[in-house]
Amino acid sequence: MTIKARRAALAAAAVLAVAAVPAVATPATAAPAAPEMDGFDDSLRVPVGERATDTVTVRREGSVVVLQERGADGEWQTIRQFKTKGKALLTLKYPRAQLGQQHYRVVPVSTTPPEYGVPVKVTIIGFQREATLQGWAGGEVFARKGAQQARVLQASPVGATAQLQRRGAKSNRWTVVSSRKVRADGRLRVNPGPAVARTMKYRVVIPKQDTVGRRMVSDVRTVIGYGKVAPTAMLPTLLNRLVAPLGIPRVSSSSVSSPTTARASCVASELAGMGASRSQPGRKLRARLLGAESFRRAPAGMINGVNVSVRCQSAYFVRAGKVVRAVPVSTGRSGYRTDLGTFRMYRGVNGVETSQQFPDDHWNMYRSLYFNGGEAVHGSYSDSYVRTYPDSHGCVRMLHRDVDWLWRKGWTIGTTVKVYGSWA
Repeated sequence: MTIKARRAALAAAAVLAVAAVPAVATPATAAPAAPEMDGFDDSLRVPVGERATDTVTVRREGSVVVLQERGADGEWQTIRQFKTKGKALLTLKYPRAQLGQQHYRVVPVSTTPPEYGVPVKVTIIGFQREATLQGWAGGEVFARKGAQQARVLQASPVGATAQLQRRGAKSNRWTVVSSRKVRADGRLRVNPGPAVARTMKYRVVIPKQDTVGRRMVSDVRTVIGYGKVAPTAMLPTLLNRLVAPLGIPRVSSSSVSSPTTARASCVASELAGMGASRSQPGRKLRARLLGAESFRRAPAGMINGVNVSVRCQSAYFVRAGKVVRAVPVSTGRSGYRTDLGTFRMYRGVNGVETSQQFPDDHWNMYRSLYFNGGEAVHGSYSDSYVRTYPDSHGCVRMLHRDVDWLWRKGWTIGTTVKVYGSWA
Protein backbone atom coordinates (compact mmCIF):
# COMPACT_ATOMS: atom_id res chain seq x y z
CA MET A 1 0.00 0.00 0.00
CA THR A 2 1.34 3.35 -0.92
CA ILE A 3 1.80 6.25 1.55
CA LYS A 4 -0.97 8.21 -0.14
CA ALA A 5 -3.40 5.26 0.12
CA ARG A 6 -2.56 4.67 3.79
CA ARG A 7 -3.28 8.37 4.62
CA ALA A 8 -6.63 8.19 2.88
CA ALA A 9 -7.58 5.04 4.82
CA LEU A 10 -6.61 6.63 8.15
CA ALA A 11 -8.66 9.73 7.38
CA ALA A 12 -11.72 7.61 6.57
CA ALA A 13 -11.35 5.69 9.81
CA ALA A 14 -11.12 8.95 11.78
CA VAL A 15 -14.33 10.18 10.23
CA LEU A 16 -16.13 6.94 11.17
CA ALA A 17 -14.82 7.20 14.75
CA VAL A 18 -16.03 10.79 15.13
CA ALA A 19 -19.44 9.85 13.70
CA ALA A 20 -19.74 7.13 16.29
CA VAL A 21 -19.18 9.53 19.21
CA PRO A 22 -22.33 11.30 20.46
CA ALA A 23 -22.37 15.03 19.55
CA VAL A 24 -21.43 17.40 22.44
CA ALA A 25 -22.47 21.09 22.29
CA THR A 26 -19.48 23.47 22.45
CA PRO A 27 -19.75 27.24 23.00
CA ALA A 28 -19.21 29.38 19.85
CA THR A 29 -16.06 31.52 19.85
CA ALA A 30 -17.03 35.25 19.31
CA ALA A 31 -15.03 37.11 16.65
CA PRO A 32 -13.01 40.00 18.02
CA ALA A 33 -14.98 43.25 17.81
CA ALA A 34 -13.83 45.73 15.22
CA PRO A 35 -12.18 48.83 16.67
CA GLU A 36 -14.46 51.85 17.15
CA MET A 37 -13.53 54.97 15.13
CA ASP A 38 -14.69 58.60 15.27
CA GLY A 39 -13.51 62.09 14.38
CA PHE A 40 -13.90 61.76 10.63
CA ASP A 41 -14.70 64.55 8.19
CA ASP A 42 -16.93 62.82 5.69
CA SER A 43 -16.26 65.51 3.06
CA LEU A 44 -12.93 67.28 2.48
CA ARG A 45 -12.34 70.16 0.03
CA VAL A 46 -8.74 70.24 -1.18
CA PRO A 47 -6.95 72.22 -3.91
CA VAL A 48 -6.02 70.12 -6.91
CA GLY A 49 -2.55 68.61 -6.53
CA GLU A 50 -2.47 68.74 -2.71
CA ARG A 51 -2.94 65.98 -0.16
CA ALA A 52 -5.76 65.89 2.36
CA THR A 53 -5.13 64.70 5.91
CA ASP A 54 -7.62 63.76 8.59
CA THR A 55 -6.93 62.97 12.25
CA VAL A 56 -9.24 60.34 13.73
CA THR A 57 -9.47 58.37 16.95
CA VAL A 58 -9.36 54.56 16.89
CA ARG A 59 -10.41 53.26 20.28
CA ARG A 60 -8.08 50.30 20.36
CA GLU A 61 -4.34 50.79 20.37
CA GLY A 62 -2.50 48.70 17.83
CA SER A 63 -5.52 48.41 15.57
CA VAL A 64 -5.08 48.23 11.84
CA VAL A 65 -7.20 50.15 9.34
CA VAL A 66 -7.01 50.15 5.57
CA LEU A 67 -7.76 53.00 3.19
CA GLN A 68 -9.70 52.00 0.10
CA GLU A 69 -10.48 53.95 -3.06
CA ARG A 70 -13.43 53.36 -5.35
CA GLY A 71 -12.49 53.14 -8.99
CA ALA A 72 -14.47 54.17 -12.04
CA ASP A 73 -15.90 50.66 -12.18
CA GLY A 74 -17.38 51.05 -8.69
CA GLU A 75 -15.05 48.47 -7.10
CA TRP A 76 -13.19 49.27 -3.88
CA GLN A 77 -9.45 48.69 -3.80
CA THR A 78 -7.10 48.93 -0.82
CA ILE A 79 -4.36 51.51 -1.40
CA ARG A 80 -2.86 52.00 2.07
CA GLN A 81 -2.72 50.43 5.52
CA PHE A 82 -2.30 52.22 8.85
CA LYS A 83 -1.71 51.05 12.43
CA THR A 84 -2.50 53.07 15.53
CA LYS A 85 0.19 53.90 18.04
CA GLY A 86 0.33 55.62 21.41
CA LYS A 87 -3.05 57.16 22.29
CA ALA A 88 -4.74 55.52 19.32
CA LEU A 89 -4.77 58.80 17.33
CA LEU A 90 -4.28 58.17 13.66
CA THR A 91 -3.50 60.70 10.92
CA LEU A 92 -4.84 59.51 7.60
CA LYS A 93 -3.14 60.79 4.47
CA TYR A 94 -5.14 60.64 1.29
CA PRO A 95 -3.67 60.71 -2.26
CA ARG A 96 -3.22 64.02 -4.06
CA ALA A 97 -6.57 65.53 -4.92
CA GLN A 98 -7.75 65.46 -8.51
CA LEU A 99 -10.30 67.69 -10.15
CA GLY A 100 -13.80 66.54 -9.24
CA GLN A 101 -14.77 64.02 -6.54
CA GLN A 102 -12.90 60.95 -5.34
CA HIS A 103 -14.51 58.51 -2.95
CA TYR A 104 -12.61 56.71 -0.19
CA ARG A 105 -13.51 54.56 2.77
CA VAL A 106 -11.60 53.60 5.88
CA VAL A 107 -12.12 50.05 7.02
CA PRO A 108 -10.97 48.80 10.46
CA VAL A 109 -9.38 45.37 10.49
CA SER A 110 -9.58 43.33 13.71
CA THR A 111 -6.91 40.85 14.79
CA THR A 112 -6.96 37.11 14.01
CA PRO A 113 -9.15 36.05 12.36
CA PRO A 114 -9.38 39.17 10.13
CA GLU A 115 -12.82 40.67 10.14
CA TYR A 116 -13.94 43.97 8.66
CA GLY A 117 -15.99 46.45 10.64
CA VAL A 118 -18.38 49.08 9.30
CA PRO A 119 -16.54 51.27 6.76
CA VAL A 120 -16.47 55.06 7.07
CA LYS A 121 -16.95 56.76 3.72
CA VAL A 122 -15.00 59.94 2.91
CA THR A 123 -15.45 62.13 -0.20
CA ILE A 124 -12.52 64.22 -1.36
CA ILE A 125 -13.60 67.21 -3.45
CA GLY A 126 -10.70 68.45 -5.56
CA PHE A 127 -11.10 72.09 -6.68
CA GLN A 128 -9.01 74.36 -8.85
CA ARG A 129 -7.54 77.54 -7.40
CA GLU A 130 -8.25 80.99 -8.76
CA ALA A 131 -5.26 82.96 -9.91
CA THR A 132 -4.67 86.49 -8.64
CA LEU A 133 -2.39 89.23 -9.93
CA GLN A 134 -1.50 92.61 -8.42
CA GLY A 135 0.82 95.43 -9.39
CA TRP A 136 0.20 95.62 -13.14
CA ALA A 137 -2.01 98.65 -13.68
CA GLY A 138 -3.72 99.21 -17.00
CA GLY A 139 -3.72 102.35 -19.10
CA GLU A 140 -0.94 104.08 -20.95
CA VAL A 141 2.66 104.07 -19.77
CA PHE A 142 5.34 106.15 -21.42
CA ALA A 143 8.85 104.79 -21.75
CA ARG A 144 11.74 106.49 -23.43
CA LYS A 145 12.71 104.68 -26.59
CA GLY A 146 15.02 101.80 -25.70
CA ALA A 147 14.22 101.88 -21.96
CA GLN A 148 13.41 98.62 -20.16
CA GLN A 149 10.01 98.13 -18.53
CA ALA A 150 10.83 95.36 -16.04
CA ARG A 151 8.43 95.11 -13.12
CA VAL A 152 7.91 92.82 -10.12
CA LEU A 153 4.29 91.79 -9.48
CA GLN A 154 2.51 89.83 -6.78
CA ALA A 155 0.71 86.72 -8.00
CA SER A 156 -0.79 83.44 -6.81
CA PRO A 157 -0.94 80.50 -6.56
CA VAL A 158 2.69 79.64 -6.00
CA GLY A 159 4.07 77.52 -8.81
CA ALA A 160 1.54 78.69 -11.39
CA THR A 161 2.96 79.64 -14.78
CA ALA A 162 2.29 83.21 -15.91
CA GLN A 163 2.75 84.57 -19.39
CA LEU A 164 3.64 88.04 -20.58
CA GLN A 165 1.83 88.61 -23.85
CA ARG A 166 2.17 91.33 -26.48
CA ARG A 167 -0.08 92.63 -29.22
CA GLY A 168 1.13 94.84 -32.02
CA ALA A 169 -0.48 98.04 -33.25
CA LYS A 170 -1.78 96.39 -36.41
CA SER A 171 -2.55 92.93 -35.08
CA ASN A 172 -5.29 91.74 -32.75
CA ARG A 173 -3.44 88.54 -31.92
CA TRP A 174 -1.66 88.15 -28.60
CA THR A 175 1.75 86.46 -28.70
CA VAL A 176 3.71 85.14 -25.72
CA VAL A 177 6.82 87.17 -24.91
CA SER A 178 7.96 85.15 -21.89
CA SER A 179 6.74 82.63 -19.31
CA ARG A 180 7.66 82.49 -15.62
CA LYS A 181 6.49 80.61 -12.55
CA VAL A 182 5.21 82.36 -9.44
CA ARG A 183 7.90 82.11 -6.77
CA ALA A 184 7.39 80.84 -3.24
CA ASP A 185 7.16 84.42 -1.94
CA GLY A 186 4.46 85.22 -4.49
CA ARG A 187 6.71 87.42 -6.59
CA LEU A 188 6.57 87.44 -10.37
CA ARG A 189 9.01 89.39 -12.52
CA VAL A 190 7.93 90.45 -16.00
CA ASN A 191 9.97 92.36 -18.56
CA PRO A 192 8.40 93.54 -21.82
CA GLY A 193 11.85 94.44 -23.11
CA PRO A 194 12.98 97.79 -24.46
CA ALA A 195 10.34 100.27 -25.54
CA VAL A 196 9.97 100.65 -29.28
CA ALA A 197 9.08 103.69 -31.34
CA ARG A 198 5.51 102.52 -31.86
CA THR A 199 2.69 101.77 -29.47
CA MET A 200 2.70 98.25 -28.05
CA LYS A 201 0.11 96.61 -25.84
CA TYR A 202 1.04 94.12 -23.11
CA ARG A 203 -0.86 91.99 -20.64
CA VAL A 204 0.00 89.32 -18.07
CA VAL A 205 -1.95 86.06 -18.24
CA ILE A 206 -2.08 83.07 -15.89
CA PRO A 207 -3.61 80.40 -18.14
CA LYS A 208 -5.77 77.57 -16.86
CA GLN A 209 -3.49 74.77 -15.63
CA ASP A 210 -3.34 72.00 -13.03
CA THR A 211 -3.44 74.34 -10.03
CA VAL A 212 -5.40 77.20 -11.59
CA GLY A 213 -9.09 77.16 -12.45
CA ARG A 214 -10.19 80.15 -14.46
CA ARG A 215 -7.91 82.10 -16.77
CA MET A 216 -6.60 85.29 -15.14
CA VAL A 217 -5.80 88.24 -17.42
CA SER A 218 -4.40 91.46 -15.99
CA ASP A 219 -5.24 94.92 -17.26
CA VAL A 220 -3.91 95.75 -20.70
CA ARG A 221 -1.00 98.18 -20.50
CA THR A 222 -0.08 100.29 -23.50
CA VAL A 223 3.60 101.20 -23.60
CA ILE A 224 4.36 104.27 -25.67
CA GLY A 225 7.97 104.91 -26.66
CA TYR A 226 8.32 108.11 -28.66
CA GLY A 227 11.77 109.38 -27.73
CA LYS A 228 12.82 111.41 -24.69
CA VAL A 229 9.63 113.27 -23.83
CA ALA A 230 6.13 111.88 -23.25
CA PRO A 231 3.63 112.88 -25.94
CA THR A 232 0.85 115.32 -25.06
CA ALA A 233 -1.62 112.43 -25.02
CA MET A 234 0.10 111.15 -21.86
CA LEU A 235 -0.70 114.34 -19.92
CA PRO A 236 -3.74 112.96 -18.01
CA THR A 237 -1.72 109.95 -16.86
CA LEU A 238 1.16 112.11 -15.65
CA LEU A 239 -1.07 114.66 -13.87
CA ASN A 240 -3.20 112.01 -12.18
CA ARG A 241 -0.09 110.23 -10.96
CA LEU A 242 1.49 113.35 -9.45
CA VAL A 243 -1.22 115.75 -8.25
CA ALA A 244 -4.34 113.59 -7.78
CA PRO A 245 -2.85 111.90 -4.66
CA LEU A 246 -2.51 115.38 -3.12
CA GLY A 247 -6.23 116.12 -3.50
CA ILE A 248 -6.55 117.75 -6.93
CA PRO A 249 -9.47 116.27 -8.96
CA ARG A 250 -8.46 113.72 -11.58
CA VAL A 251 -8.47 114.75 -15.24
CA SER A 252 -9.27 112.93 -18.47
CA SER A 253 -8.47 115.51 -21.16
CA SER A 254 -4.98 116.17 -22.52
CA SER A 255 -5.83 119.80 -23.35
CA VAL A 256 -5.94 122.79 -21.00
CA SER A 257 -9.13 123.84 -22.77
CA SER A 258 -10.63 121.59 -20.10
CA PRO A 259 -10.74 123.72 -16.88
CA THR A 260 -9.91 120.77 -14.64
CA THR A 261 -6.88 119.89 -16.77
CA ALA A 262 -5.79 123.54 -16.75
CA ARG A 263 -5.94 123.61 -12.93
CA ALA A 264 -4.12 120.29 -12.52
CA SER A 265 -1.47 121.39 -15.03
CA CYS A 266 -1.05 124.71 -13.21
CA VAL A 267 -0.58 122.92 -9.88
CA ALA A 268 1.97 120.53 -11.41
CA SER A 269 3.87 123.41 -13.02
CA GLU A 270 3.98 125.34 -9.73
CA LEU A 271 5.06 122.38 -7.63
CA ALA A 272 7.69 121.50 -10.24
CA GLY A 273 9.27 124.89 -9.53
CA MET A 274 8.49 126.26 -13.00
CA GLY A 275 5.91 128.86 -11.94
CA ALA A 276 2.13 128.74 -12.00
CA SER A 277 0.86 128.47 -15.57
CA ARG A 278 -2.48 127.38 -17.05
CA SER A 279 -0.94 127.14 -20.54
CA GLN A 280 -0.55 123.86 -22.41
CA PRO A 281 2.54 122.10 -20.95
CA GLY A 282 5.54 122.18 -23.26
CA ARG A 283 8.30 119.64 -23.67
CA LYS A 284 10.28 120.94 -20.69
CA LEU A 285 7.41 120.58 -18.24
CA ARG A 286 6.36 117.20 -19.65
CA ALA A 287 9.93 115.96 -19.24
CA ARG A 288 9.89 117.24 -15.64
CA LEU A 289 6.60 115.48 -14.94
CA LEU A 290 7.89 112.28 -16.48
CA GLY A 291 10.98 112.21 -14.27
CA ALA A 292 9.27 113.18 -11.00
CA GLU A 293 8.28 110.52 -8.47
CA SER A 294 6.11 112.90 -6.42
CA PHE A 295 5.65 116.57 -5.58
CA ARG A 296 6.13 117.01 -1.85
CA ARG A 297 8.77 119.72 -1.42
CA ALA A 298 7.25 123.19 -1.18
CA PRO A 299 8.62 125.59 -3.83
CA ALA A 300 10.41 128.77 -2.77
CA GLY A 301 8.02 131.46 -1.57
CA MET A 302 5.48 129.19 0.08
CA ILE A 303 4.98 129.51 3.83
CA ASN A 304 4.15 126.89 6.44
CA GLY A 305 0.39 127.11 6.50
CA VAL A 306 -2.30 127.55 3.84
CA ASN A 307 -1.00 128.89 0.51
CA VAL A 308 -3.78 130.09 -1.83
CA SER A 309 -2.76 130.35 -5.49
CA VAL A 310 -5.17 132.64 -7.36
CA ARG A 311 -3.58 131.68 -10.65
CA CYS A 312 -4.14 127.95 -10.13
CA GLN A 313 -7.34 128.31 -8.08
CA SER A 314 -5.81 125.88 -5.63
CA ALA A 315 -4.55 125.85 -2.07
CA TYR A 316 -1.46 124.10 -0.74
CA PHE A 317 -1.16 123.00 2.87
CA VAL A 318 2.51 123.15 3.82
CA ARG A 319 4.09 121.88 7.02
CA ALA A 320 7.83 121.81 7.73
CA GLY A 321 8.55 122.74 4.13
CA LYS A 322 6.54 119.84 2.68
CA VAL A 323 3.26 119.91 0.78
CA VAL A 324 0.93 117.61 2.69
CA ARG A 325 -2.16 118.39 0.64
CA ALA A 326 -3.26 120.41 -2.42
CA VAL A 327 -6.96 121.14 -3.01
CA PRO A 328 -9.19 123.07 -5.43
CA VAL A 329 -10.56 126.46 -4.34
CA SER A 330 -12.56 129.33 -5.77
CA THR A 331 -11.40 132.86 -4.85
CA GLY A 332 -13.03 136.29 -5.27
CA ARG A 333 -14.41 137.23 -8.68
CA SER A 334 -13.97 140.55 -10.47
CA GLY A 335 -15.00 143.43 -8.19
CA TYR A 336 -14.56 141.23 -5.11
CA ARG A 337 -10.97 140.03 -5.51
CA THR A 338 -9.55 138.22 -2.50
CA ASP A 339 -6.92 140.44 -0.87
CA LEU A 340 -3.33 139.39 -1.51
CA GLY A 341 -0.92 139.12 1.40
CA THR A 342 -0.11 137.05 4.46
CA PHE A 343 -2.69 136.75 7.23
CA ARG A 344 -3.56 134.62 10.24
CA MET A 345 -6.79 132.81 11.05
CA TYR A 346 -8.35 134.59 14.02
CA ARG A 347 -11.91 133.26 14.31
CA GLY A 348 -13.77 130.07 13.48
CA VAL A 349 -17.42 129.07 13.25
CA ASN A 350 -17.74 125.32 13.57
CA GLY A 351 -21.12 125.02 11.89
CA VAL A 352 -23.17 126.68 9.17
CA GLU A 353 -23.97 130.39 8.85
CA THR A 354 -25.33 132.94 6.39
CA SER A 355 -23.15 135.86 5.29
CA GLN A 356 -24.54 139.12 6.67
CA GLN A 357 -23.05 141.14 3.82
CA PHE A 358 -24.07 138.75 1.03
CA PRO A 359 -27.07 136.80 2.33
CA ASP A 360 -28.65 134.06 0.26
CA ASP A 361 -31.96 132.22 0.41
CA HIS A 362 -30.18 129.53 2.44
CA TRP A 363 -27.04 129.29 4.55
CA ASN A 364 -23.94 129.77 2.41
CA MET A 365 -20.94 129.30 4.70
CA TYR A 366 -19.81 125.98 6.20
CA ARG A 367 -17.28 125.78 9.10
CA SER A 368 -15.79 129.20 8.36
CA LEU A 369 -12.23 130.18 9.34
CA TYR A 370 -11.77 133.96 9.10
CA PHE A 371 -8.32 135.30 8.22
CA ASN A 372 -8.81 138.87 6.87
CA GLY A 373 -11.79 140.89 8.06
CA GLY A 374 -14.84 139.26 6.47
CA GLU A 375 -12.75 137.01 4.21
CA ALA A 376 -12.73 133.40 5.31
CA VAL A 377 -11.88 129.90 4.21
CA HIS A 378 -15.16 128.00 4.20
CA GLY A 379 -17.33 125.45 2.49
CA SER A 380 -20.52 126.41 0.69
CA TYR A 381 -24.11 125.25 0.61
CA SER A 382 -23.03 122.89 -2.17
CA ASP A 383 -19.61 121.75 -3.39
CA SER A 384 -20.71 122.85 -6.86
CA TYR A 385 -19.94 126.45 -5.78
CA VAL A 386 -16.22 125.59 -5.82
CA ARG A 387 -15.72 126.60 -9.45
CA THR A 388 -12.62 126.23 -11.59
CA TYR A 389 -12.44 130.04 -11.76
CA PRO A 390 -12.80 132.97 -9.28
CA ASP A 391 -16.46 133.22 -8.28
CA SER A 392 -16.80 134.20 -4.62
CA HIS A 393 -17.35 137.60 -2.92
CA GLY A 394 -13.80 137.55 -1.61
CA CYS A 395 -13.72 134.36 0.47
CA VAL A 396 -11.80 131.20 -0.34
CA ARG A 397 -14.33 128.47 -1.04
CA MET A 398 -13.28 124.87 -0.48
CA LEU A 399 -14.93 121.50 -0.77
CA HIS A 400 -16.60 120.22 2.39
CA ARG A 401 -14.12 117.35 2.64
CA ASP A 402 -11.18 119.79 2.65
CA VAL A 403 -12.70 122.14 5.21
CA ASP A 404 -13.42 119.13 7.41
CA TRP A 405 -9.78 118.08 6.96
CA LEU A 406 -8.61 121.55 8.14
CA TRP A 407 -10.65 121.32 11.31
CA ARG A 408 -9.78 117.68 11.95
CA LYS A 409 -6.02 118.27 11.55
CA GLY A 410 -5.99 121.46 13.61
CA TRP A 411 -5.31 124.00 10.84
CA THR A 412 -7.62 126.52 12.50
CA ILE A 413 -7.12 129.62 14.65
CA GLY A 414 -3.49 130.76 14.51
CA THR A 415 -2.74 129.15 11.12
CA THR A 416 -1.00 131.40 8.61
CA VAL A 417 -2.71 132.06 5.27
CA LYS A 418 -0.93 133.45 2.24
CA VAL A 419 -2.87 134.61 -0.84
CA TYR A 420 -0.77 135.31 -3.94
CA GLY A 421 -0.85 135.48 -7.73
CA SER A 422 -3.42 136.81 -10.17
CA TRP A 423 -6.04 135.22 -12.38
CA ALA A 424 -5.40 137.33 -15.50
